[in-house]
Amino acid sequence: MTLLVPRSAAGPLVGSGFLVPAVEGRFVKAATFSSSKWAWLDDSDPDRVALRTSVGRHRDEADLQRDDADVVARAVADLGELVGGPLPVLASRVTRWGGALPQYAVGHLARVASVRAALAGSPGLVVAGAAYDGVGIPACIASGTAAALAVGTHLEQLARAARG
Repeated sequence: MTLLVPRSAAGPLVGSGFLVPAVEGRFVKAATFSSSKWAWLDDSDPDRVALRTSVGRHRDEADLQRDDADVVARAVADLGELVGGPLPVLASRVTRWGGALPQYAVGHLARVASVRAALAGSPGLVVAGAAYDGVGIPACIASGTAAALAVGTHLEQLARAARG
């Protein structure tokens, strides 16, 4: 969800956000300080900051079944504790992604390595994207770029072999 709060209530937001490990038992699993992360957003309003929170953990969908008002109330209370004070909300928007983002289980990296090892004998066949290498935009770009380079290299080798 996206929250708009008074800048005076947000306090100093260091960095661009944080992740909350499941062992903490929190409702919020991540927070992004959107106004800190994006200068154009920060510059757009001297009195308010935009924050984004994520909820819903792997195999724990019950929190996602709550109504919007409850999700916002729980997230705001949790986020307030995490940033050091209550956060009066001026506006909120809940966006539900419905399973759109992968939730990696323990052993994910080993499974991805196994898939890639199995594909090693099939040049030109690669896997890429959020399901394998990370859900953030930079991770997806890097994954797609690496895949495109691998396929491009394979196609160049095939073309060279065909020429002679």
